[in-house]
Formats: sequence, structure tokens, C-alpha cells
Amino acid sequence: CSEVLGIPLFIKRPGQRRGAVIDRNAETIDIVPTILDVAGATYPEKMHGNDLPELDGISLRPAFGGKDLGRQNPIFVEHENNAFIRDGDWKLVGKGVAANAGVDRSKWELYNMVEDRTEVNNLAEAKPEMVKRMAEQWDAWSVEAKVYPKKTNNKREAPKKDEASVADGDKLKGHPHPPQVKGRAFTVTAEVIGGAKKPLNGVLVSHGGLRQGYALHFVEGKPVFSIREKGKLTNLVSPEIFK
Repeated sequence: CSEVLGIPLFIKRPGQRRGAVIDRNAETIDIVPTILDVAGATYPEKMHGNDLPELDGISLRPAFGGKDLGRQNPIFVEHENNAFIRDGDWKLVGKGVAANAGVDRSKWELYNMVEDRTEVNNLAEAKPEMVKRMAEQWDAWSVEAKVYPKKTNNKREAPKKDEASVADGDKLKGHPHPPQVKGRAFTVTAEVIGGAKKPLNGVLVSHGGLRQGYALHFVEGKPVFSIREKGKLTNLVSPEIFK
């Protein structure tokens, strides 16, 4: 979250020789509206037949000419259970405030970002009404942004007898020295028990990442071998359901 850390944003326009430092509050949600504005493009209402949510950010283009951004609403953020709301000179922020079980208001901290740029003087106790107002704004935004419900844990449920499972206590393990298969033929063999009562779903083995890799998995009972080459994904799907 750039606003939490105070990270600068660098933008270079075509033909620009000298840069200027512009003191405006912005967030990553403003990048797409800015690009659309500068390019003269419009944000589509649908993509692949699906309705797209409205953009939350605003265009930063007025700031290029030294003008005020005219932001009407506060900036809201939730990231890994941490959250903040920035409204003008004030920021309400909390580490772990947006917990899985719900908002922990006792963790909210309040800072004046003009007088206290390094966030040393927490004014939450001195200004409880402001904390309450801004916290309620964040709560309302969290509903619109669908922050909740959250996944309560990262543990996988134990598989049923008729579902696919992985050896060694149903835990997927990463190996520090996996076999190098690039540019050579290889065979993947897996022994699977189940599928009689319910179609199998899940990964048996995977190797690689977003650019290169492969995976052997089940999709609704059908064995699938997926391979990714330079980011392009190819799926080889069995015509028959495993039983």
C-alpha cells in the first residue's frame, strides 16, 4: 500500500524533459483511472460477458498541471488484516485491525499527517469521536469492497475416503531440488484411490511457476495435464472420468 509506506510514484510523459515533485495523496487504485484519462479511453461495463465493478480511484492527471485532484471520498485500504482510511490531513490506521473474525477497533490509531508525518503521536484517545466516525466509514467501505467474510485459516480439510489425497498425511510438500525437465521427455505416474462416489478434484503434483511449469490434476473427475510455456497455458484433458 503506497500510502501506508509513503512510497513516491514516478510518471514520465512523452516529450517530458524535466520532472517536478507534486505533493498529492494517491493510491494504487488511481493508476487505472489515470491511464484511461490520459489515453482518452473508457472503462468497459463488461468483460467476457461479466459485469465489471466500478473503479474506486480517480485520475491523477490534474496533478500533472499542479491542480488539486478534487478527491471526494477518503482512501480506504485493507491488506493482510491491516487497514487504514486517509481523509484529508487525517489517517486512521491499524495493524491487524481487520482480523479474520471481524474488526478489532481497539487497534485503530489516529494521526495528523501534516503535523506528524512519521506517525509518532497517536491521537486516538484524544479524539475518540473522530476515530468513531472514520472507523464507521471504513466499516461501510469494507462491506462494499467485500472484505468479509475472510478465510479463517489456511489449513486444508482432511479428505474423505472417496476424494483425492496426497501421500504423507495429506500435506503438499515442496522439494528443494526438483527434477529438471526442461527440454527433455519425462513421465509422471500417480496412484490414485477414490472417485467412485464423487468426482475427483485437486492437484496431484505441480512443478514450476507463472512462466514455466506443469501440473497433473483432476477437474470434475477427469485427469488433466497442464503445461505453461512462457506464460501460455495449455491443458490436456482426458475425455473419460476416472473411476
